[in-house]
Amino acid sequence: MATHFDEYEKQARQLEQIAKTLSKKSAKYAALKRAAWALAFVTMEHHSKFQQFLSDQESRQLSPRQQRHLSKLGLE
Repeated sequence: MATHFDEYEKQARQLEQIAKTLSKKSAKYAALKRAAWALAFVTMEHHSKFQQFLSDQESRQLSPRQQRHLSKLGLE
């Protein structure tokens, strides 16, 4: 039976693959490493609250200003 730790392992492997493309001295690598630690922390300590947060974020409508900002970042 799959658990939330299985999903974490899958995502951690993806983050590791991305990290391999970056210089270990870069700001992007540092940000990715911090994000990986944050993912590990919420998986172990606050999984249900984090899942609720993600669900709330996905169901929330973005304002036109937020949509334009995401569009400029190429994240639509």
